[in-house]
Amino acid sequence: MALGVLLRVAFLLKGATFYYGVGQEHLNGDSFSYTRSFLNLWQTGHYTLEPLIPDASFGRLPGYPFFYGVHYLLFGPKWVNLALSVSQLLLDSSVILLLHNMMVRWNGQVWPALLVALLYAAYPFAIVWTTIVGTETLNTFCTVVWLSLLTRPSKHRLHYALIGVVVVTTFFVRAYMGALLPISLVFILLWPQQEVLSRWQRAAWMLLGFGCLYIWWPVRNYVNHHQLVLVKPASAGYANQREDMQAYLDWLHAWTNDNTTWVEGLVQDKPLRYPHEIFSSAQEERRAYALTNLAARCGGSFHLRRFDTHDYRLVLPERFHNCNRQISAGFDSLRLSYIQRHPLKYGTAVPFANLQKAFLKSTTIHQDSAGAKVLLQRILFSYRTLLLLLGIVGLVAGRRQPHFWPVAWYFVFIYFYVSFDFRSLEMRYLLQGDVLLLLPAAWLMAIVGQRLQHRYAAPK
Repeated sequence: MALGVLLRVAFLLKGATFYYGVGQEHLNGDSFSYTRSFLNLWQTGHYTLEPLIPDASFGRLPGYPFFYGVHYLLFGPKWVNLALSVSQLLLDSSVILLLHNMMVRWNGQVWPALLVALLYAAYPFAIVWTTIVGTETLNTFCTVVWLSLLTRPSKHRLHYALIGVVVVTTFFVRAYMGALLPISLVFILLWPQQEVLSRWQRAAWMLLGFGCLYIWWPVRNYVNHHQLVLVKPASAGYANQREDMQAYLDWLHAWTNDNTTWVEGLVQDKPLRYPHEIFSSAQEERRAYALTNLAARCGGSFHLRRFDTHDYRLVLPERFHNCNRQISAGFDSLRLSYIQRHPLKYGTAVPFANLQKAFLKSTTIHQDSAGAKVLLQRILFSYRTLLLLLGIVGLVAGRRQPHFWPVAWYFVFIYFYVSFDFRSLEMRYLLQGDVLLLLPAAWLMAIVGQRLQHRYAAPK
C-alpha cells in the first residue's frame, strides 16, 4: 500500500506533466463530455452533452458525470480537477488492498496475495489514468469491488442486492460494463447452492438491486424526452461524431483497424490512397474518393474536427450547409458492398488485427521512432504482454477454482467485444480485463515459485 500510494502521488506531482505535457495533466479528448454533461444539468437543469443536439441528452450515462459533479460542488471549478485526481488516487490505491484481501479469501495463502498486491501497486497502466478526468480509474475500482462481492459467500439477501447495485453503478460508468450482469447471473446460478438462499433467490435479489437503480435511466429518457433509450446512442452525443463520421468509420473498420491515419489525413486535406483491392470496380473506387472529397467539403463532423472543436454552433444550418446524409448513405453502401464481397475477410481480418494489437501492443508503437520515451513504452507493453500470458496460463491451470470463472468470462468478453464487434481498439478499454488477469497471474507465479523452492531446497 505504501509503495502504491507513493508511486501514485509521484505521478500526480511530477509524472503526469512528463507523460501528458504541461497543462494536460488532467484532461483528454473525452473529458469534456463528462464535465459538460454535469455542468449543463447544474447550470440549465438539462442533463445533456450538447443542448443543441437532441440525442446528446442520452450521450453519457450518469455515473462519471455525477462523480465529477460531487467534486465540482464541493471544491469549485478552480480545484475540481485536482480534487478528482486525489479521489481517484485514493480509489486506485484501495484496489491494492481489495485484490490482496480477495486472494487471501480465495486461497488462504499469503504469497499469491502479496504478489498480486505488488503487481497492482506498481501497475503503470492503471497509474497513468489516476490524474485524468475520465472513467478508467473509477471503472477499475467498481469492477474489483464487483468481483470481491460476487465471490464472497453470503446468507443475506441484501448482499446479492448490493451486487446488483454495484453492477448497475459500473454500467453507469461505462456502458459495456453491462456485461457484468449476465456474468454475475451465470456465476450465481453455477456456484454451489447454500442452505439459506437458493441459486434462484440469489439471482432474483441481484436483479432487484440492479433494476431498482437502472430503471430510472429509461424512465427519465421516456418521461423527459419521449424516447425509450435503454443505454445511449452510438454517437454518444458528440458534435464531431455525427452520421457522416460514423459511416466513414464503419466503412474503415470493415477493412482496417487503423482509423486514425485516414481520419487525420482527410481532416488535414492530405491526399489519401485507399487500397485498390477493397473496391469492386474502378467506378466504386472513384465513388469512394468523391465521397471523401464531399466529406472534406461539407461533412459537419469533419468540419469540427478540422478546427479541433466541439462547438456545434459552427455547423448549424445558418452557418454551415452540411451534406451529412449523402456522405452517410454513400459510405454505408461502400461498407455493405465490401461485406457482401468479402464476408470471411470482414469477419476475421480486422478483428484478428485488433487481437494482435491487444496482446502485442509493443510491436505497434512508433515503428519508425526512437528515443528514451519510445523505448520505455516498448518495455512496459512487453511487460504487459508477459503478464497477460501468465494470467491466461493461470486461468487454464486454475480452471477448477470457481473464483477464476468470472475473471475468465469478463476477459474473454472485453477482448472479443472490442476486437470483433466494436472493431476500434483503444488499450484503455481493456484495462479492467488486464487488472483482473493479475489475479491468476499472481496465483500461478506463487505456485510455480513454491514448487521450485521445494524442489531445490537444501536437505536438512
